[in-house]
Amino acid sequence: MKLKTVVILLSVMMLFMACNAKEETAVREEPGVQEEETAAEEGPDPLQVRLMEAGFQVFKQRVEAPAFTLPGVDGESISLDSFEGKTVLLNFWATWCPPCRAEMPSMQRMYDELEDEGVVLVAVNLQEPENTVKSFLEENGYTFPVLLDITGGVGSLYGARSIPQTYLIDTEGYAVASVTGSREWDTAQLYDVLRSMVSGN
Repeated sequence: MKLKTVVILLSVMMLFMACNAKEETAVREEPGVQEEETAAEEGPDPLQVRLMEAGFQVFKQRVEAPAFTLPGVDGESISLDSFEGKTVLLNFWATWCPPCRAEMPSMQRMYDELEDEGVVLVAVNLQEPENTVKSFLEENGYTFPVLLDITGGVGSLYGARSIPQTYLIDTEGYAVASVTGSREWDTAQLYDVLRSMVSGN
């Protein structure tokens, strides 16, 4: 995947929500990106309908996901390109964000269920020290891949101004939908749609 020189057209919604334990998102002071207005208004295809039913905000048209490489908490750098051919859930989060922490147990259960089936969960921590992130993961027993966006550059590139923010990237490397805010990730409905994206059915 090559980084386009035009503005990255990813849908970022519900940006008015403030950060506290009772709300679903935490707001970061970063510039966002705008959703593209398409010329033709067409009805959603069957996959889009299933994604909406599963709680995703579906893009009017899929957008090439910006390429990046970030270090992991294990010291190994990982590129988004390395997951080509798999369905990727790209999650932006921080340890100080209550809604982020609230959804992580269900993310771990989803990861345990689908990691061998072509579905990848990648959690990108935004602008926190490595030791802070490592301690949090170890204390809670989380084992899914976590990358460190120390400068916040990748988060800004994706328009993740409210967290948690999750993008769904298809097997060809295109972002097709997003979720803003905390949710339960270990549902049968979500498992079914993610598996169908891997299989192409």
